[in-house]
Amino acid sequence: MNISKIGVVILNYGYPSKTIELAASLHQKEKSAVIIIVDNFSSDQNLRLLQEFIADQSSQLYLIENNFNDGYGAGNNLGFKLLFEELLCDASIAINPDITLDPNFSFDSIRSIKWEEEVLFTGLVNQHGLEYSTYQFNSFIFSSKPLGLVGSTGDYPKYISGCFWGMSKEMWFRFGGFSTSYFLYFEELDFIYRYKLKKGFFPNIYEFKNMKVTHQMGGTTGSSSDKTLSSSFSDYWSSRSRIIFAKTHIRKYIVNALFYNILKAFLMIYHLRLRNALNIVKGTIDGLFSQTR
Repeated sequence: MNISKIGVVILNYGYPSKTIELAASLHQKEKSAVIIIVDNFSSDQNLRLLQEFIADQSSQLYLIENNFNDGYGAGNNLGFKLLFEELLCDASIAINPDITLDPNFSFDSIRSIKWEEEVLFTGLVNQHGLEYSTYQFNSFIFSSKPLGLVGSTGDYPKYISGCFWGMSKEMWFRFGGFSTSYFLYFEELDFIYRYKLKKGFFPNIYEFKNMKVTHQMGGTTGSSSDKTLSSSFSDYWSSRSRIIFAKTHIRKYIVNALFYNILKAFLMIYHLRLRNALNIVKGTIDGLFSQTR
């Protein structure tokens, strides 16, 4: 199968300046790409700004006005559904609004390859001066490390970040999008574990180095590679999602997930970030008693 029609989903919440900047940059570089902006019920003012931006552009740009904010997975799924089921794209990418494109960014490598039926793909992501495309997840310690910074091992699954997540239409129609059990975080891992549950192995991932981007990590959620600097918002949702993921996919390690959250809560107390510690505890409890969808 050759890729001829490519779509992009940009999920917006909050003031849409970065979303508009990214959409305009993509539209300039790849005029044939179909771009969907999903506004996740941010505000009437933000929605008007997005409507005005779309009205000033040519075709190939669409706006979905979500009536409520149900999180990252549900918002991006709205965009994927439109791209794959109505606009008939062959491949689509979810791109965070806090992404900037490299001057030589191109979709050419996607179009030139013959795809297998079910494919995930990504580009080369620059974060804090380091470049990598994929992560490996260690379920025992509930930690992920970027591949390229650590040695690869077949013992741990490989996955791509939700900040630049691409899939083929066959992947969408056979496995759907992201689980809506997670408001934020762990959607990518949940996806590859759901894939393995059906297929018996983790999905193949293509890495395209000419799709180079820079990600302002945490620019939309307040997350941070430094655990002592993350926002209380990020800490709540990551703690909750960690427990939900463990309950759903690796129940034998749920104690490890609990230990991770408790350890981080004590770390926050040590740094006198009491609100963060409280939100970690609340997220952990909510995750334990939540119903998955």
